[in-house]
Amino acid sequence: MGVALDDVKRFVRAVLLSSDKGVLLRDFRKDYVKLVGQQLPYVQLGFANCEEMLKAMPDAVTIVRTEPYGELKLYGRGDGMSYMTSAAKKAQQPREEEEIVAGTQLEVAGIVCMVADKTTVCKYIDV
Repeated sequence: MGVALDDVKRFVRAVLLSSDKGVLLRDFRKDYVKLVGQQLPYVQLGFANCEEMLKAMPDAVTIVRTEPYGELKLYGRGDGMSYMTSAAKKAQQPREEEEIVAGTQLEVAGIVCMVADKTTVCKYIDV
């Protein structure tokens, strides 16, 4: 029996949405095994590694680098069928247009971001 990408995506969401502060990539595979009871089947799905598979799931996963050369942090994206805390739901709501100036701190998906300029966020700071 083959592995279905949609099933894996559902499990990935469950792992990531269980943490409102995100999950470091290095901890994700261990957390996946704890929840699902089996290894992440990225090879069976045709991916070279876990990160490549997660990047192919932008509708389920948001990937953020913690600092310019820092670790990758993963955040789950709800799909309407997933249970989400009120904080996670609020973080996914579209924001009103607002003027963004250098030095402004914004909260995006529960992460406080320091804006370098109108298009670049230079540093992520855990709340």
